[in-house]
Amino acid sequence: MSLADVRILDTGALIVLTTKHKPNLRKLLGAAASSGATIFVPAPALVELGQSTKPNAKPLEDVLELSVVASLDQRLSVDVAELLREVRREKCAKCSDLGRPNLVDAVVMALALDHASKKASVTVYTQDEDDLALFDPRRTVTLVRP
Repeated sequence: MSLADVRILDTGALIVLTTKHKPNLRKLLGAAASSGATIFVPAPALVELGQSTKPNAKPLEDVLELSVVASLDQRLSVDVAELLREVRREKCAKCSDLGRPNLVDAVVMALALDHASKKASVTVYTQDEDDLALFDPRRTVTLVRP
């Protein structure tokens, strides 16, 4: 029995894919999709992407064409809340807001850990390896910088 291959893109990966010329990452995702991997983009990451930058429409369409947009259902929402409660979050020095890791980080990792618990091979493309690693002390998910 082969493991399911799951790839998850966080906001940082989406920014790289839609605002920077990274043909190798696009090819890697295309090859993964062609070989049967499921590529997820958590819906909150799309929201955060739109807040932080204006992505180029064509690269974003290309990525979304290969991907499944994962929405927050009740079960995943409960998992996200639990992760956020368990991880010590740092207060922003400027605004005193609880910032790092943030809600989107927790959504990405709740989705990743859910698939890993089902014996999938999970890779998360992120620019926040340190933040995401806080949610996975056993290192069951592979974190890769795009």
